[in-house]
Amino acid sequence: MSRVSSVRDLESEAFQQKEWRFQTVSRVVVGAILVAAAGGFFGTGPLSGTEAGDDAGTITVRYERFVRHQGQAELTVSLGAGAVDGSSATLFLSRSLLDEMDIQNIDPQPASARSTEDGVFYTFEADVNSPPVVSVTYRPDGLGPVRGTARAGSGEPVTIRQFAHP
Repeated sequence: MSRVSSVRDLESEAFQQKEWRFQTVSRVVVGAILVAAAGGFFGTGPLSGTEAGDDAGTITVRYERFVRHQGQAELTVSLGAGAVDGSSATLFLSRSLLDEMDIQNIDPQPASARSTEDGVFYTFEADVNSPPVVSVTYRPDGLGPVRGTARAGSGEPVTIRQFAHP
């Protein structure tokens, strides 16, 4: 025989305690989602944008820590005067980074690109007085943590850490 809930069961102390626990947990979960959203976990925000660079000032990379899987994202790479060799500057992006992104556009367009086992070297026309600022627009391919490096020519690598979420 099935039991039918009565008004007395709904007013019982055990039922009220379960309901209060459910409400408390629900409020904590909603609060955590709101804090994460305000901080930038679901898009741009004060905790999302970051910058990494080397000590010599030859490279500075600005990017979002949290990106959406298959959403549009951007790396902005400023190459310093020390990255310019003659009339060109080279940007290296590691294979571990490139494997997690579907590059949509690189602006300005590189004069050449050379792929190696470790990554890709992009060469840009440059002048010591106006080193290039490269914008890499991409769509994150994977989910979870992404870690890779960028460097100016043969300089020190700069670590890029992102988290791609659904």
